[in-house]
Amino acid sequence: MREALAAIKKTAAYSHLLFCFGLATLIFSAEEPPLVWQKLYDSGFHDVAIGLDSDNSGNVYLTGQTGNDFNWDCLVIKYDYLGQTKWVKKYDTGRNELGYAVVADNQEHVYIAGQIFNGANWDFLILKYNSSGDLIWAKTYDWGGTDGAYAIGVDNADNVYVFGQAVIPGLGLNYLTLGLDSQGNKRWQSIYPKGNPAFDSYGLAIDGQVDHGADVYVCGYSGTDILVIKYEASGTKQWAKTYDLGSLEFAQGMTIDSEHNFYLTGMFYNSAAAKWNAFLMKGDGNGIATWITKVDSHHNETGFDVALDSKGAIYVSGTANNGVDDDMLLIKFDPQGKSLWRITYDTGSQNRGFGLTLDPLFNVFVTGYCLRRDYDCLTLLYKQIPISIEKRPVDRR
Repeated sequence: MREALAAIKKTAAYSHLLFCFGLATLIFSAEEPPLVWQKLYDSGFHDVAIGLDSDNSGNVYLTGQTGNDFNWDCLVIKYDYLGQTKWVKKYDTGRNELGYAVVADNQEHVYIAGQIFNGANWDFLILKYNSSGDLIWAKTYDWGGTDGAYAIGVDNADNVYVFGQAVIPGLGLNYLTLGLDSQGNKRWQSIYPKGNPAFDSYGLAIDGQVDHGADVYVCGYSGTDILVIKYEASGTKQWAKTYDLGSLEFAQGMTIDSEHNFYLTGMFYNSAAAKWNAFLMKGDGNGIATWITKVDSHHNETGFDVALDSKGAIYVSGTANNGVDDDMLLIKFDPQGKSLWRITYDTGSQNRGFGLTLDPLFNVFVTGYCLRRDYDCLTLLYKQIPISIEKRPVDRR
């Protein structure tokens, strides 16, 4: 009972903060935010976190993989906003299962996209959990070759959209976008030639503020250029566009703002310096590029995920090499793509940054992994502290 009362008090305090901030505009410092907590997950085997999302209550969910060279399981962890572990779930059918992406809906259901080995090759794996961590359903989809689901989203009608790749007999390797209903049943699928199998490049974002329900954006690469495809919720393709930064480039993370603009991050090869750099790109709902920011650094650097806050600031997570090994990377940009601050997190060994999410209080969460005795999941919370609050007038009519 004591634990239940404490949980109620924490939830009530969080809701009160949301209510108060709803009546005001927060002004944040342009300085780097402090690290509030870090969470390690170590099962005693290799543990890798890749996907990250948050719900309206301030909880965060990560997915990835846990296991060893002989067996891997899909890993899902829920933390509250204080960094306390609420539950840990491993999806294990006795075969290899891998988690790559996670999304939470408005009812705090949690959806996972990944892969499962069928004994001969890999299939799409999609899981749905409730807020308590109980598995609601598990679906696999097989097109006959090596298939994998790497990005996932859900719209306001609880339709689920999955993006990945499939090797289809007679058609070869293709990007594959899958539309599912709330029970995981296939509504539609669409393919687009992938071409080069050497690189993983997958992102998905849902625009739920359109008259026809939702638009679905996916991103990757085509040839040597960035690829973005826009679908209606019914699966009808509206357009497919490519963008050339002048070299070899890949889009890996994607999000949408309230005005139907999309934002991409990824990496491009800087041939003049012989290294990889991260980029941030903004485009409109018709696929026209608005601006592109190239992030220069002394060593290799990649963008993996991207998120927005309600003031239009943009956040990118990824990995930056420090000349010896890799660090987790987090950058904040203003709405025009100008860098405001940049943070690297180094445990003294190999670190990789992947998933990124923000909660309603502008707290920034990043996940990935670090190397200790083996690989362990590492999740960080940076708290942006407001330097002033502009009160909004209350309509008392």
